Amino acid sequence: MSKWHGNLKKEISLLAVLVYSLLLNSGAALMWPLTTVYMHGTLHESLTVAGAVLFVMSCFMVLGNYLGGQLFDRWSPYQTALISITVALGALVTLIFYHGWPMFAIMLFVYGLGQGASLTLLNAYAAKVRSRSTRSVFNSLYIGVNLGVVVGTASVGYLLKFGIPVVFSVASLFYLILLLMTFVSFNVDFSSQPLVAHQPQLKQHSASQRGNPRLVWLICTMVFFYLFKLHTMGKCYAGSYGSPAHFI
Repeated sequence: MSKWHGNLKKEISLLAVLVYSLLLNSGAALMWPLTTVYMHGTLHESLTVAGAVLFVMSCFMVLGNYLGGQLFDRWSPYQTALISITVALGALVTLIFYHGWPMFAIMLFVYGLGQGASLTLLNAYAAKVRSRSTRSVFNSLYIGVNLGVVVGTASVGYLLKFGIPVVFSVASLFYLILLLMTFVSFNVDFSSQPLVAHQPQLKQHSASQRGNPRLVWLICTMVFFYLFKLHTMGKCYAGSYGSPAHFI
């Protein structure tokens, strides 16, 4: 890894974890709501075929999860992260210009492979952060996940008014930013980190389990965003089934 770039970082920053998780899940959330509707309403494939495509895409994501973890442990985390995001970005860019059948399904499979690997790598990088508590790191990660899903699903209904290529263009922009972030922030030297993570003292752990009103408000906010997401997806589905021709 050192022969790629000389400026090795000790760990990924907490802000990078939050922004990366937000963009990664926003890009994915742009894809999921429209897949079945687009395949059935515009490509005129049956719902059975659409469901089968989503199933195979999910299988490719699982395969990406596995390959991302294996390559993180046995090869180069940095190069694996770059390749994973590039694979997902390449699939999305292809879909901007070629989104007919069966290219749409094929590129979804490729996208699922890259997306799955990227998700695993983000979690692996976050788990290696030592300067902040594990709770803080993964709270930031999960906040990014939930906000990303809200941003993506809320945006797709508006973007569909301008056609399906616009949706893929915006998703590609997200992944292009992710590629730049990976290039800049993910060049981490893990060889200097201890193999066993530092465990907090029992007293500190017990004290941290006390009730926290801010946590309650955070959970309420996430529930609100989740309900808003469901409302937005419902409007998107209703509008799409009403006039499938506007996808073209």
